[in-house]
Amino acid sequence: MVETSRDCSWLPDYEQVLAGKTYFLRDYCNLKESAWARGRVILADRGVETIFTEFCRRYPEPKLYPNLEAWSSQVQYFSTEKIAELARSSPQHIWLSSATTMTGCAALNPEHRHIVGMLDYVAVAAGSAFNAGYYGIQLCRVVGDCTNLFDHEIARFYGGCVYENKTLLARLRAEGCDRGAFGHGSL
Repeated sequence: MVETSRDCSWLPDYEQVLAGKTYFLRDYCNLKESAWARGRVILADRGVETIFTEFCRRYPEPKLYPNLEAWSSQVQYFSTEKIAELARSSPQHIWLSSATTMTGCAALNPEHRHIVGMLDYVAVAAGSAFNAGYYGIQLCRVVGDCTNLFDHEIARFYGGCVYENKTLLARLRAEGCDRGAFGHGSL
């Protein structure tokens, strides 16, 4: 199911891809099946539940999800308190949040920094439930005292495809950051 776009710019061309709102669930499943998520549990918060409800349930695409309930059963939602508890137990989780919940003007919300600091990866679903805007799921590597996750975006899941930030991945490999898999292999 995952198609990696290796021979193009690392960010999708939104004008050409034109992924509908209904691709959110497919992008979630691609994130879940990616090398980065291998052996990790994805912790989706209530902001993502709102995006899922607004995007996938309101605008279902039968050819993408012939059985929407089976696809949607793959997504588990957690409260922020439960995510903090699970993050304390192990960094082997990926927090998937909505852009409005996780960030404000791209900077990490201060009340979430302590949770993010316990994890290796955070994913942000960007889009608006109120218009046609959807920008995929951005997977970010948590580095040090990170205040702007998007400076560390290693991949974007959009329109059923995966767009890798090859420049950042090469730099992380060169720095010997080997706390997990990067791309479709390990460092």
